[in-house]
Order: sequence, then structure tokens, then C-alpha cells
Amino acid sequence: MNKINLLGTLFMCLFISLGSVSCSSSDDSNNGGGGTGGGTGGGTGGGNGGEEPTPGTTTYLHRVLLEDFTGKTCNPCARVIKALAELEKVDTDHAVVTVAVHMNIPSADPMTVDAIANPLFTHYMDKFKIAANQRGIPFVVINKNVTWTYPEINNTSQPIKLRNASSPIGIKINSQLGETSGTVSFELALSQDFNEGLRYIAYIVEDNIIDSQAGIGSNFSHHAVAKATTASPLGTDISSESTKKGGTFKATDLAVTYKKANVDNLRVVIVVTDKDNNVLNVQDAKGNVEKDFVILSK
Repeated sequence: MNKINLLGTLFMCLFISLGSVSCSSSDDSNNGGGGTGGGTGGGTGGGNGGEEPTPGTTTYLHRVLLEDFTGKTCNPCARVIKALAELEKVDTDHAVVTVAVHMNIPSADPMTVDAIANPLFTHYMDKFKIAANQRGIPFVVINKNVTWTYPEINNTSQPIKLRNASSPIGIKINSQLGETSGTVSFELALSQDFNEGLRYIAYIVEDNIIDSQAGIGSNFSHHAVAKATTASPLGTDISSESTKKGGTFKATDLAVTYKKANVDNLRVVIVVTDKDNNVLNVQDAKGNVEKDFVILSK
């Protein structure tokens, strides 16, 4: 897979505050499809109609996180957009939850949130030992520990295969979101001990943002665009005292602010990881709609 590196194309790419970046390329990819999200499952609420989990024995729906580093001015990103559209077609069980992290590469992108993009991108570049002159987008990470194999469109089964039959962690979500700010609440129910504790990330994402996309055209519908996190995009610790089998962890009224959004298109994505940032479960819910635990067995 060829790279358009920073040293050879200073006129194309910008610097982010924590490292140099470039646009990566492997084909012309002038045709895309779908949005920059895909496989989101809709987040329409629902769950188990108020059915309460049985402490310590309940199993829950498991889903997979896909983080897509992209940009509206990045032509090679059309390649991944096309792959995401195909993924959404084959992911009929909504196994995958996508978050699109926009970046100002190779030029300004109004959907970029530096407080999310910069630390998260640098974290992954360091984690996967990407050389400074090879750091670019598109770049896609699955469950925070593996990259989506190129060519992505030929490997749409990769993220789906990472879905487990069930999860010992249930996630219940509620929110009160307005055009520029709001609050998020969620609850975790645990069916096993996590003696080293857990971590969580709470994203606000917006669907159906109409803007241009290099390699595709104008009036493109961008989906799952990361608008904000309630705290660090690298995760917030949950102490081991709150992660015992049969127990629950509640986070209430976490404040969040973001650029003006269409409230009807907002969703909340809750990601739960272990202490090493391996994703254990993820769930999404439409903004201002409570989504209950999705229980598989009790």
C-alpha cells in the first residue's frame, strides 16, 4: 500500500499539534458510497423493555467498535467510505458501531474536533509504531487493537468476525441533548469480576451531515461524525471496587458541549474497555431516547 508522505507533499498536508501527518493512498478511489459511518445499528433505543438483569448471571449483546480517521478533503478516504458502505450492507445484525474521527488533512475540515482527533490519532500512531513520515489517513482501528486490513472493501468480514456470542457487560444509555450541549448518563451491569477495573469513553456522534467529500463529490451525507466526548477520548477509569460480578456502575449527567448539531441526528456511543484499552463492549443509542440493556440470557 503506497503512502503520500508529508516530506514529499508539504503543500497538501498540515501538521497536527502532536505529530506530523499525511494522506495515505493505495488507489485512486474516485467512487465511494454510503457515509463515513456505516454499521451503526441505528441506535433507536429499545432493549428489553425494562427487563432487569439477574446479578452475576445475565449475558448481553456484544458489539464491535470501528474508529475511522478520515477527512472531507482527503481523496484516499473515499476508499474506506466505499468499504464502510459495503460493511453496512453485510452487517445485517448491526454488529459494528462506527465512529468517524475527522481530521484537518490535507486541509481544513469543519467536522474536525481537535480535542478528539489529535490525542486519539497520536495514541494509535504510537501504539501501532507508525513511522513519522507514514502517519496519515485514512486509518481505521477495530476494537482499539487491530487495523482494518487493506483493501478494506475485500475484508468487510474482519470487524464482524470479532463479535462474540455474548458479553458479560451490559450497557444502558440515556441522554438529554440540545443543539450545542447536553448530558449523558449510562449504567453498566457486570456478570463477571474485572479485578483490574475498566475504562469508558462516551462519544456524541452526528449522522447525516451534508458536506463535500474529496473523491466523491458535493452534498455527501457524512455519518457517525464524532462531535464530542464527555471526558478524555483515551478513556476514563472505573475503579476495581465498582467492577465486581453482579454489580453495576452508573455515570449520571455527564456534561458535554459540541458544535451546533441537528438534535434529531445525534447519537451516544458508550465504549467499555479493559485497563489496556481493549474494547470489551460498545453500544449506541439515539439522542434523547433511553436504550435499555440488551439481554440475551439470564
